[in-house]
Amino acid sequence: MRPMVPMEIAYTPNITSIKIPNSVTKIEEFIVRYCDNLTDIYCEADSQHKGWDEYWKTNCNATVHWGCNFAKITTQPKTVAVQSGKTAKV
Repeated sequence: MRPMVPMEIAYTPNITSIKIPNSVTKIEEFIVRYCDNLTDIYCEADSQHKGWDEYWKTNCNATVHWGCNFAKITTQPKTVAVQSGKTAKV
């Protein structure tokens, strides 16, 4: 099974940032829909994987930061770290 971002992230207004490791190869459409306070999406990948739906970021104004080194990013409150298809509690 390929790691993917779970739908539980959508409709979660208290999330302010998301970290997506390079191992996440599938993201479905509208995954960050109605995450009104989401400002930053940090991705280890240098660009969008082929398995990511083209509408994954629809209705979201967050900035996507590609090619991130997670060791250098300080986790802020209300950050979701995606790992093996599960979300951290916020």
